[in-house]
Amino acid sequence: MANELRQANPAPWNRKQEPTITSKTSHGGTVETKAEHPAYGMIGAARVSGGTMLFGSEFQHNAFVRITLRRAYVKRDLSTDWPHANEELFEVDVSEAQWAEFVSAMNIGFGVQCTIRHVQGEFMPGLPYPEKRIDQFRAELGEKLSDSLGSLDDLAAAIGELKLSDKQKAALQKRVDSARSRLTSGVPFVAKQFHEHMEGVVNKARIEINAHAVHTIHQIGLNTLASEAAPTLPTYAKPVIQQAE
Repeated sequence: MANELRQANPAPWNRKQEPTITSKTSHGGTVETKAEHPAYGMIGAARVSGGTMLFGSEFQHNAFVRITLRRAYVKRDLSTDWPHANEELFEVDVSEAQWAEFVSAMNIGFGVQCTIRHVQGEFMPGLPYPEKRIDQFRAELGEKLSDSLGSLDDLAAAIGELKLSDKQKAALQKRVDSARSRLTSGVPFVAKQFHEHMEGVVNKARIEINAHAVHTIHQIGLNTLASEAAPTLPTYAKPVIQQAE
């Protein structure tokens, strides 16, 4: 009984549907057919130039990869199938690194981050410039520091309520004050030094990347010139000058 019910109401992915075929006579007199099916599609990838912000990236990209999925149909003429793209379903952009991960790292988690541009003609709003991660870490460090100082204040209040001599309380309070001093002066200083160091690393990396790009372009140009044959100048027969008799 269960099998009969499943056969009568198959799951959507198990339902079969034949393509819709239409035909017409072309200008050349041949019969041209067009096959359409809801499952027909075409997917393509293209390299795009132009500044844009991408989800999962911390800087503006001047080059990226665009992936597009469209509905499709098949036209048959001259004994050949000609697939054609039709309605565009969605378009997403990925960085070069995301594209490499997308095509090489399958079956890992939910996939790779991408930036949705539009879905069935509905355009998505663009992404803002990302927040500097260094500033984000600095804010999180400030929150943790504030929490730690609050815990020290609670500890100092608890020490005052202990049944200890004033001398013992003073000794414990001195330790609490010392810890508070190290947190309020030492940690911000280390954070400031780390920030300046990272800014220097980023700037040096930018210089190195730019220098590498210039060198690569220069080398490609030299290799191209070296691979091309030297131009040959045309030669002409030496003119014959006749002397007057």
